[in-house]
Amino acid sequence: SYSARKWAGAGRKSFKGNTASIFFKPNSSAFSGSAARGNTPWHEESASDVRILKTVQAYYPFQEKGGPVVKVRALARGLAERGHQVTVLTAGLGLRERDGYGIKVERGQWGWQFYEAGVETIYLPTRGHYRALTLNPRVVGFCRASLGRFDLVHCYGLYDLLGPAVGYFCRHRRTPYVIAPMGM
Repeated sequence: SYSARKWAGAGRKSFKGNTASIFFKPNSSAFSGSAARGNTPWHEESASDVRILKTVQAYYPFQEKGGPVVKVRALARGLAERGHQVTVLTAGLGLRERDGYGIKVERGQWGWQFYEAGVETIYLPTRGHYRALTLNPRVVGFCRASLGRFDLVHCYGLYDLLGPAVGYFCRHRRTPYVIAPMGM
């Protein structure tokens, strides 16, 4: 596909076939080794080093914010189980003020951090909010300093300020990104 050629042409990881080979069983011409012969699960030897950033307005433990929290967490954990490096960037939503909801968070460069099932979660400090919108100024610094370490970005939602900000930096850095317009 065009996006796969563009990705490979931009100096990113080259995947034969299409970008779906990252997640679905590729044909044997996509890679060599015992996995191509069917001796081991395909994800053990193929694109197991894909670094994925997921951005979402609300994430675990904020289940009261609705279905996207559960959906993104399940997808992130599933990708981590397959050997991918997954980071979730989200709004803090007062995480520390609420005693961390009983999860063990630690202070990081960009805000609070939490590690669970191979998934790194970064909770950006929230300066203000109106309904579902939050203002997270550290997203700019994060994108300038850290966006280059990811091979692919998946933004969930268009109706907040976090996803569009990350998408803006992805376009300027030529980092491939996918948008899932969830909710309203």
